[in-house]
Amino acid sequence: MSDKKRTKSIKIRVNDSEFLALNKLKDNAGFSMLADYMRTVSLNLDIPSKNVYPTVDPALHRLISGIGNNVNQVARKVNSSKLKACDSIKIICILSSIDENLKRIRVSWSAK
Repeated sequence: MSDKKRTKSIKIRVNDSEFLALNKLKDNAGFSMLADYMRTVSLNLDIPSKNVYPTVDPALHRLISGIGNNVNQVARKVNSSKLKACDSIKIICILSSIDENLKRIRVSWSAK
């Protein structure tokens, strides 16, 4: 879509059933605003693909969130303390390894 500021307005009238139908189409296409949906359809623009997230076991989600919180706490501690350079490098390597494992988990779950 164009980055230019929109200065023109088009007003249309619809009845209740048409309004509900348009909003349902908008929701199904993954748009949050009806104007964006109508502009995209009317101008024959590409409809952006909807992000479909896989359902994740809530227990797994909690565990991964906990790991992320722990990693953030460790990173904050490393950044605020006066560690020896070799200790910092070891910690950064461990954090990097954890990050890679979390990325692999995310990719494997998003492929399902």
